[in-house]
Amino acid sequence: MNKKNLIPIFAILLAVIMASGCLETSGGSDYYLSGSGEDSLDVFIDTEGRTSFDSMEPFIITVGVDNYGPFDVTDVETSLVGYGGITPQDIGTSLSGLQSMADLLDKPNPEVDMVGGSATWDWDVYAPFVADDSPDVEITLTGEVYYRTKSIAKQKLVVVEKDYLDKLQSRNEEIPVNPDTESENGPVSIDVEIPDPYVRMVDDTTSFRVKLIVINDGSGNVYGRWGGGLGDYDYLEKVTLELPIGLMADPDNCDFVIPANNNYDEIKTLLIDDVNNRGKLRLLDGGSYRELYCRLDADRDYVNGYQTFELYAETEYSYLQDVIRRLVMGGTEEKPLALATAFPTRLYPSNWEASPGNEAVFFNLKFKNQPVTEPTALTAIATVAAPGMASSDDITVTNLVYKAKGKTFAEAGATCIPSGSEYSTDETKIEGFIGCVSRPNIYLDGSDGPFILNLKVTYSGETSTDRSYEAINKI
Repeated sequence: MNKKNLIPIFAILLAVIMASGCLETSGGSDYYLSGSGEDSLDVFIDTEGRTSFDSMEPFIITVGVDNYGPFDVTDVETSLVGYGGITPQDIGTSLSGLQSMADLLDKPNPEVDMVGGSATWDWDVYAPFVADDSPDVEITLTGEVYYRTKSIAKQKLVVVEKDYLDKLQSRNEEIPVNPDTESENGPVSIDVEIPDPYVRMVDDTTSFRVKLIVINDGSGNVYGRWGGGLGDYDYLEKVTLELPIGLMADPDNCDFVIPANNNYDEIKTLLIDDVNNRGKLRLLDGGSYRELYCRLDADRDYVNGYQTFELYAETEYSYLQDVIRRLVMGGTEEKPLALATAFPTRLYPSNWEASPGNEAVFFNLKFKNQPVTEPTALTAIATVAAPGMASSDDITVTNLVYKAKGKTFAEAGATCIPSGSEYSTDETKIEGFIGCVSRPNIYLDGSDGPFILNLKVTYSGETSTDRSYEAINKI
């Protein structure tokens, strides 16, 4: 072989290897392209099995999850993002607020053919308003799911005394070496790096470094949920490293908080959490990975030739996965403003008397399927009609107040209310606008009735009307 060609060939091979992520580079991130973790949940989103809806059409959004990971998952919550004008049917519902799907989803058990736990959450919603002469509206709807899980790793560590090692080598006998890390991972994988192929002990004690590598292999992001709710983006919640009898941590060279029982005679757990070295929990490089270090000491009294110790590492974290569904909203001739008269109606007619001369009207108003609740933002006009007669002159509805459910008429500040015989329903159940209409005495004198009530409301540049037949009796 021509030796002059070795250097350029090696340079080409090295560049290929580094580009593939097989070697650690000075930047540090290329090495951590992937570990052995994967998402714990299968997340899906559905909208009644279809993706096209008419303007302001009611429909249901469903987010569901199935646990197929190696561990139980807890504190499963969901929310929606990017709903682009989609509104809840219940005014008290928040689409972006976290909703609890499940406290616990069991892990699958293949030995008994048992699948993992599952859960769903539904939102009853309306499509956004789209005018009939407007192009279709495309919405990219995202369902987010948060859950808490963990990942664990077990690493056997071989410590060999020099004299014992020399004897094995002189007899050409096999030298014990460190096995690979055994791990069970959720979306975050955890690996342990130790001196390879073993730790060589020369003196009564020997020191060596242990490195934990935590990698986000899943499709989402880790979160630190400190005491409920969402906390810090890209933060794990806890990392522990358990040391066996015969090993102890160097408190001056360790990323972990060292417990008080840090001696050779006891099992001890090193800790990083939200109150102990919290900054070490943040995954670097955009939430990709974190390296954690700790220097350990081994004592000859616990080795006796050679000894295999077991390190146990665990990380707990909350994880976010999301799923996307693309929807199309088409325009219709339906108007954005919808008015509905609640009183008087054919079911609940009102007896209009000459005195005191002001009568109560109730109505509900929705704009783009959302309740309107501010009386100063609208104007309301009433007219009265009878068969064979033109309508009365316009009557402005005055003293408008909005009455929330659970309040009485008095608590809402209503000045015109029906008598109990006219409206026997529990008044605290009534919700909507209440106003006063001046009785058109001259018009009412022209017929025996019953009369029709016409309402017209203007809000945000839009007008809506409603008609109630046989709603008014003359007294």
